[in-house]
Amino acid sequence: MKILIVTDIDNPGLKEDCMLAKAFVKDGHQVTISRQDYDPQMDEIFDVILLRNIWHLNSQNYLESKRNIVALKQRLLGKKIPTINLISQFDDKGKKYLIDLYNKGYPVIPTSENLDSFRDYQDDDKFLLKPVNGYDGYDIQELTKKEIKASKDYLIQPKMAFVKEVEFYFINKSFQYALEFVPSKKPIYPTPNLYNYTESELAIAQQFANLCAKDFNGVQRIDFLKLKDGQLLLLEIGDSAPYLNLNSLNTETREKFLTNYKNLVYSIVGKI
Repeated sequence: MKILIVTDIDNPGLKEDCMLAKAFVKDGHQVTISRQDYDPQMDEIFDVILLRNIWHLNSQNYLESKRNIVALKQRLLGKKIPTINLISQFDDKGKKYLIDLYNKGYPVIPTSENLDSFRDYQDDDKFLLKPVNGYDGYDIQELTKKEIKASKDYLIQPKMAFVKEVEFYFINKSFQYALEFVPSKKPIYPTPNLYNYTESELAIAQQFANLCAKDFNGVQRIDFLKLKDGQLLLLEIGDSAPYLNLNSLNTETREKFLTNYKNLVYSIVGKI
């Protein structure tokens, strides 16, 4: 079987994509790793395409990067080539889904485009203004309520006091592992640890994973802030090309994930 892994070869995340490639090579398959701007005529050469760390490392070009990613996915969707993480109803469509989920009562960081939604806060309370189409923390602004000028291009969230970030990883809505980042991934990316989650916390993450489309094939990463009172609030749903932190896993967890990921790929191609 011929497999194409589409990634950003300048991204440090390439290391884990090479890890994925080696796992398939070990099974006897041919693997090619390429940037997202490869020749479209190559599409039909491959039996399956894996969309991985395709976000460009340079956040200054994030809008151009996003347009290129969406264009690539639309092309592959039109050709009906078996592709992992092709259908993204959250990442690729901006972060306005957070407003919808919050208004529906899901455990989400309070999110709105309208300052009037935050009547319980004072003028000098801190808020985060986040680009609707941003990623990797690009262009997030910390402002007081009275400093904010609302825009449809940005979401407004109160700055939350939290103790850590927690991420739950799924393959086709099936839970794989959870990691914690103490205290958070900003400003310095710490080494994550396996997270000792509770069953109720897993249930919260599972409900968000279940929101993905029925025909979704790929990895989902559900990110939370854990507040001082122990509550988990959704930060984002990653269903496009989530970084997996495979290097931070113990051997048993990593090998189990790789096996499950390979089985997903084989199942959509119809070959083993």
